[in-house]
Amino acid sequence: SASLGMTLAALGGGAMAQIIVGPGPITATVAVTGATGDKTIVGSTAISVTANSRATNVAGSALTIDSTAGPSPGPITIDSIAGNGLHAESGGGEILVSNGGLTVTTTGGHAALANLGAEITVSNGVNLGTRGVGAGLAAIGAGSLIDATGATVSNTGVGTISAGHGAVTEAGGQIILRQVSVLA
Repeated sequence: SASLGMTLAALGGGAMAQIIVGPGPITATVAVTGATGDKTIVGSTAISVTANSRATNVAGSALTIDSTAGPSPGPITIDSIAGNGLHAESGGGEILVSNGGLTVTTTGGHAALANLGAEITVSNGVNLGTRGVGAGLAAIGAGSLIDATGATVSNTGVGTISAGHGAVTEAGGQIILRQVSVLA
């Protein structure tokens, strides 16, 4: 089950609830919308979803992934069997990995997908990989952006499943790579 907590942060003289996800195991999609508000996944969290589920689904708000935050700083893992690992979509969806310590793995989806104007930013020490079809990084649609610095993208097939692509842009999407290793 999901481990959620609330923290209050002063913002412009008022209080705003910040939803904390983790630490510990989570077996459901972490959904972030304008209605839920921003969320932060903290250190020592393991998200693992099955079937055709996205591990994260962000639209209209922001998801921060910070392995140094929370009561138990440590690595964060995100695993999806047949869905996307990091999924940000239209309506202002944004995912920010503020430091390293994150490993995202999928079998039948994209490790990171920015879709229809959404943005994903990852930094040093992030590992994004697929064990089958799907791209390590995919930016689809005008205004979609993935900005990756110091990350590793790997695509390996398992058994008879062919490997996916390292980085793919389509229909006006953009991917910026700085010191990124792509392994096939």
